[in-house]
Amino acid sequence: MPHECPVEARSLENLRCAERFVVWALREWRLRWSDGEARPGTLRCGFHHANCGDGLTPFCDFMEALVAGTRRPLDVRCMNCPYISPDEDRVLDAAAAAQRDRDEITCALLMDALPRAAARIAVGPLAAFAHKMAEAGLVLPRGPALAGDRISICRSTNPGIALMQ
Repeated sequence: MPHECPVEARSLENLRCAERFVVWALREWRLRWSDGEARPGTLRCGFHHANCGDGLTPFCDFMEALVAGTRRPLDVRCMNCPYISPDEDRVLDAAAAAQRDRDEITCALLMDALPRAAARIAVGPLAAFAHKMAEAGLVLPRGPALAGDRISICRSTNPGIALMQ
């Protein structure tokens, strides 16, 4: 069966483990949500094996907020697509910013698909999910939105340090 998703600049093969986990979760949630499952068992199992079972609820809450508030159709690819869509890439970048407590960057990235109020609502569950990932050792690399941010560190890499602004 031929694959029909558009070709993108970034591919799955170049992603780190934490990034692949997020992309898998996005795609699995979309697949199961379209089948009518609110809290898919496959996600529960995957989150458990990734040692971040506590992150499932905030992840699902984030996805529900994203779908409920979106201004346009979101491009979340099929499970077989070897490429990362711009929307999936934006969620990766937003989650990386959330791991570093950069809520203003997280919100700005989400505002591409969401109105400001909906983006501000979605930041909370995304941040909770991102921090649960970091606690499990799944730290996302800095994306383009954080490239110039030299002082931002992931909160869970050293919980004894807090960035004061």
